[in-house]
Amino acid sequence: EGVLLYPNGQEAHLRKLKKQAFVVIGIGVFWLVMCILSSVLITIDKDAQIGVTNALNQYRVASRTLTLSIQSYAVTGDAQYLEAYNKEVSVDKNREKAIETLQTYDIKSWEWEKLNSIATMSNNLIGYEEAAIAGVAAGNMDWAREQVFGADYEEGVAEITVLTDEVIEEILTRKDKGCNMLEIIQYACIVFFVL
Repeated sequence: EGVLLYPNGQEAHLRKLKKQAFVVIGIGVFWLVMCILSSVLITIDKDAQIGVTNALNQYRVASRTLTLSIQSYAVTGDAQYLEAYNKEVSVDKNREKAIETLQTYDIKSWEWEKLNSIATMSNNLIGYEEAAIAGVAAGNMDWAREQVFGADYEEGVAEITVLTDEVIEEILTRKDKGCNMLEIIQYACIVFFVL
C-alpha cells in the first residue's frame, strides 16, 4: 500500500493558503507603493511651497528695492541710487522673474487676480518715479521728493505691501493644508501597510 503525501484535502488547503498569501502580499505591496507615492507627493508639495515663498519674497524685495532706490535718489540726487533703480528695472528684472517662477507652480486663478492687481499697482507708481527722476535732472529736488514721498505714492506702496503679504499668506496656507492632507494620507497608508 502506498502512502499519500498530499491527500486531496491537504492539496486544497495548500492551494487556499497560497492564494491567501498572494492576496496578502499583493495588498502589502499596494499599501507600500501608496506610502512611497504619498511621501514623494509630500516632498514635491514642500518643494513647491519653498519655491512659491522664494518667488513671492523675490517680488517683494524687488519692489522694495525700487522704492528705496528712487526715494534715496530723490533725497540725495546721488547717481548710484538711480543706477540701482535702473538696474532692477532693466537688468535684474526680479519682479518679472518672480512672476515667471510662479507660473511653474499651482497658483489658483483668484490668486493670479491678486498678483495681477499688485503688478498693476506697481506699474501705476512708475509715473511718480519717472517724475522724480525728471525733477532731480532739472535740479528741482523739492518736486522730486514730492513725487515719491507724497501721499499717493506712499499709499500705493503700502497697499502693494499689504496685498503682497495677503497673497503670500493665502497661497502658503492653501499649500500647508494640501501638505497636511497628504501627510494624513501617508500615515493612513503606513497603518494599512503594517496591518
